Amino acid sequence: MRNGYGRSTDTTHAIRGVFTPLRLAVIGCGAVAELNHLPAASRCRDVEVTVLVDRNLQRARRLAEQFGVGEVMDDYRFIGGKADAAIIALPHALHARVAVDLMSQGMDVLVEKPMALTAADCDLMIAAAQEHGVKLAVGLMRRFLDSHRLVKNLIDNGALGTITSFDIREGHVFGWPAASDFFFRREAAGGGVLMDIGVHTLDSLLWWLGDYESVEYRDDCYGGVEANCRLDLKMRSGAEGTVEISRTRNLRNTAIIRGEKGWVEVDLEGNRLSFFPEGDDIGVSGTTVRQDPAAAGALPIPYRLFCDQLSDWVGAARNGHKPLVTGEEGRRSVALIEECYLRRHPLDLPWAPQVFLRTGDAALLKNKKVLVTGGTGFIGGRLIECLVRDCGADVRALVRNFTRASHIARFPIEMVPGDVTDYGAVLRAAEGCDVIFHCAKGKGGTPAQRRQVNVQGTEHVLRAARERGVGRVVHVSTLSVYGQTPDGRLDEQAPRQRSDEVYADSKREAEDLVFEHARRHGLSVSVVQPTVVYGPGAPAWTCGPIQKLSRGKMILVDNGEGFCNAVYVDDVIQAMILAAVRKEAAGEAFLVSARRPVTWKDFFGSYEKMIGAAATVPMTAEEAGRYLKKSRKDQNPVRLALRVPGEIGTALTKHPGLIRDLISSPATACLTGRCRPFLPRSIRTRGEKLASGRRRPDPGDPVCRDLPVAPLSEKEIRYYQAKTEVSIDKAQQLLGYVPIFELAEGMDLTEGWLEFTGFRGHHERS
Repeated sequence: MRNGYGRSTDTTHAIRGVFTPLRLAVIGCGAVAELNHLPAASRCRDVEVTVLVDRNLQRARRLAEQFGVGEVMDDYRFIGGKADAAIIALPHALHARVAVDLMSQGMDVLVEKPMALTAADCDLMIAAAQEHGVKLAVGLMRRFLDSHRLVKNLIDNGALGTITSFDIREGHVFGWPAASDFFFRREAAGGGVLMDIGVHTLDSLLWWLGDYESVEYRDDCYGGVEANCRLDLKMRSGAEGTVEISRTRNLRNTAIIRGEKGWVEVDLEGNRLSFFPEGDDIGVSGTTVRQDPAAAGALPIPYRLFCDQLSDWVGAARNGHKPLVTGEEGRRSVALIEECYLRRHPLDLPWAPQVFLRTGDAALLKNKKVLVTGGTGFIGGRLIECLVRDCGADVRALVRNFTRASHIARFPIEMVPGDVTDYGAVLRAAEGCDVIFHCAKGKGGTPAQRRQVNVQGTEHVLRAARERGVGRVVHVSTLSVYGQTPDGRLDEQAPRQRSDEVYADSKREAEDLVFEHARRHGLSVSVVQPTVVYGPGAPAWTCGPIQKLSRGKMILVDNGEGFCNAVYVDDVIQAMILAAVRKEAAGEAFLVSARRPVTWKDFFGSYEKMIGAAATVPMTAEEAGRYLKKSRKDQNPVRLALRVPGEIGTALTKHPGLIRDLISSPATACLTGRCRPFLPRSIRTRGEKLASGRRRPDPGDPVCRDLPVAPLSEKEIRYYQAKTEVSIDKAQQLLGYVPIFELAEGMDLTEGWLEFTGFRGHHERS
């Protein structure tokens, strides 16, 4: 018996005309249910969530308590009589089977995107909805964006004329708070970024322009799920264009549609649209339309879209009309994605790892079970790529946070949740492993947290390796364990010294633990000590300098004539693999660098060329010291920062753009609106200037007058002044290590990666 939404004869649902909400089951209690579907349902008077279903009952109970749901269960097959309709928010591979089962029981279904993994499964769902007379809707909620509807109207009404071309770029660094790893398992998700975000992008394109005629598809998948992809499409209407989608890059996130009468650019996730008519007959060069927040009830756009989507589906179930996104509409993007995967070609990535190994060395890891800690980081991720592609290893990664796993999920590896500070997790991850590469490091958080990761985490890895009988542990350390390095040649015989920096000192403690386990317990270990590691994605020595040089100027101590022991990341990976397979490496530490140092002037000069600006300032060490003292006394930026506690103040001092962003945020606007009368006039003035909309603070503003040149600390001055030449003789003799990349070659590859990623700061000043 159906309820009062159009097909019920059961009077218990509508006694004496009293309206009864639709009883709703939410199947799957992951992030999208918690953050979107359940909040939307709590706002909709037409529904009442009566049951939550998830295999993780603990999670289901938590959400039930949070949202006031009366019942939870772990099997959707037992919801009969407890709900009239269901939202399916399960892993993609389960959508079709569960939807067909529920519709066969007479339940209306709203299924999350993608509708299914194949067009054939979509057809089964559509047929089930028709056979049982229920409403099937698909969660492609961007169709509810006013800006997207306006694009549809402009095209359909001929305002743009015949559409000739399109260019769509959508990309974010993946940050979805996934409750599990299903997004990164092909058998569960069906694909990567194309199946996840691309289904929205392609749905909008097909809705606007109609069906496609042909497609050429490329992605960066190597047996896992893709993080980047590109489609070159020709539509049946004759329009041609490109769609680019990414989980690892921040792209412009707009669609540009060009016609004979003009062109339009629309935000893919927001309500901003710009229309540019062709010629001057209209008298304007462009019209920009933005959603009025007040008109939307001040609801954030994603939240409002889920509310609109739910209301549309419930209205369709109640009144008998079609939902905005029917099963037939949801099928279109799935069919295109399915063809893309069938026609896949590799994306050209010239900066992909180029690790030069002798055939015999690489073969020693073939089919070996290898655990990598810190695999979502820079060096660990690069290592995983090489282990899979070049060595044929069976790789397992201990993953603390799946939001950072997009890069390594491109490969057929096993990802297990856990943290090196949790011994049980490390012990489980080490089971059956032949080699462990310990790349995890603590550089963020409090000093205690950093030390916990570096020292306790290393202790856990070593203990687990002993208990599981692991053949070799390769520990990734740092040059910093030697403290402030002197001029002249430095090798592994140099004393390891305290530096009074938590990271360096805790890494030194970790090294001591490694060699203690080797001496006392016979554990086979090896330590690599990389120097200044740069290359694609390097946080400290590529991304950091590019950002600093793009936002201000850096000091070159003594005209940059100090020695920089730079090493390209793939040379470091070569040394790590050799340390894992060479018998001679057992119980030894190896400094890893290039053949010879370069100057800091040459190193930072390479980045200056990339951003197209002279952004370094030569100073003697004495001048840099005086500038530091002057900066500390400066009353403009520092005094403002000192009113903000701890690290926030330091960040605001170094990056005035943060002040502008904070002041411009809605939360801060609300706070400062109430507090403004109590703030000193100087702070009000600075805030108003920074929030005025300029892309970059004006050098004349008090808050940034002395900020174009960032001061160096005393330790940084000494570091950049030193002429230390790191010796790699030991690595060459015992490991057979042969560094391949000179600075120019490594920087060329790095620049290619910067161009691909659109990394913030690249060519920003040109």
